[in-house]
Amino acid sequence: IPPNVTTIGDNAFNGCWNLTKIEFSENSLIKNIYKNVFDDCISLKSIAIPSNVKLLDSYSFHNCGNLETINFLNLDSIHYIGEHAFEGCVELKTFEIPSKIISIPGFVFKGCYNLTNVKFLSSKSISEI
Repeated sequence: IPPNVTTIGDNAFNGCWNLTKIEFSENSLIKNIYKNVFDDCISLKSIAIPSNVKLLDSYSFHNCGNLETINFLNLDSIHYIGEHAFEGCVELKTFEIPSKIISIPGFVFKGCYNLTNVKFLSSKSISEI
């Protein structure tokens, strides 16, 4: 994804079943990943979230069943993770909650059956994980 893209809108890659990899430019300006952007990208295995991203909206990685790794290039940039953001990511094993997240909304990790390691950097409220 080119460096001048600042937002990935709702449903941009929704249902891209054969999408295995997303690469953002090293100098990515993306700040927001909106609803359902990577929903049902069942072949996606890993993603590195660019350092300027502040928002991962609801259902952004919903049902990415083979997603194993989410690497935040800047854990201090993320301010919001929406409901159901990683629901159905059954291969996700570890997750670091970014330090600016003060609340985890409902069902963020619903159906993440292999999630065994969650590191909380400063979250203050957990609701129906």
